[in-house]
Amino acid sequence: MQWLEIINVRVGASDCLVNQQKLQNLVSTVRMKWRGSQATLYQHSTLSTDFIIFLCHQSVHPEKRGSELGIHLAWLLEEYGFINHTVWLED
Repeated sequence: MQWLEIINVRVGASDCLVNQQKLQNLVSTVRMKWRGSQATLYQHSTLSTDFIIFLCHQSVHPEKRGSELGIHLAWLLEEYGFINHTVWLED
């Protein structure tokens, strides 16, 4: 079954470019080290302070509260600003 974690990140406007680079580096690291998951970073089309990280997983038993990776990323990203972490199951 495929399932998806979405981590919304709203960073402070004053450090937006620095935080964008840090988020890109973090997602690149996830791509290299977590082979069982796909990670993608998106930036909002009109709000330069809003980002979303999509984590796509494939497993028999999805983690309804999030993967270890997703929970850890959400915890790490709290230093950048507001975080919202949700889990979505394939229907």
